[in-house]
Amino acid sequence: MAKVTVTFQEPTNEYEASNQRMIKFKLEQLKTELNTSYQRTIENDTQAFQWFNMSYG
Repeated sequence: MAKVTVTFQEPTNEYEASNQRMIKFKLEQLKTELNTSYQRTIENDTQAFQWFNMSYG
């Protein structure tokens, strides 16, 4: 499993639209990192399975 590192800034005491935009951006970044790492895991598992079948099938 891949290590995902996304840092979130501390929220301000008062509402600021820019702070909300930054949180939204970071959440989208986290989603993208999780999705791409999951796709790599599936790809690696598929390659390992295919190699096993070709070698010992």
